[in-house]
Amino acid sequence: MHDWARMNETELQTRILADAQGYDPASRPPSRLTPHRDALLLYRAKGLSYEEIAETLTRLGLKIRPTIVGTYCRRNFRKTDILRKRQEIEAGTAKTELPTVGATPVTSFISARRGGGRS
Repeated sequence: MHDWARMNETELQTRILADAQGYDPASRPPSRLTPHRDALLLYRAKGLSYEEIAETLTRLGLKIRPTIVGTYCRRNFRKTDILRKRQEIEAGTAKTELPTVGATPVTSFISARRGGGRS
């Protein structure tokens, strides 16, 4: 290996290490979904899949991919959060109006599909 190649490799390693040491995770911008956290929790508790949530949000004006919805939900909601909200809905202590996807109201929990009912 030439001396210049070794020097460039060492310089690259130094730059990468310096960047990693200076990285501040708090400097990342918040997710576009953060203001809609409560709605996302309600959708998940009512059994909507990530795909259905993304479709609904897009229809309402927030163009978002199902993978982004899934990542946000997995990072921000524990299964117990979703189950607790589901129990509130069943007990009548939460808003009971069902969300709609397209023109069809969602009337049951969706647990068999990927992303539905699980978190």
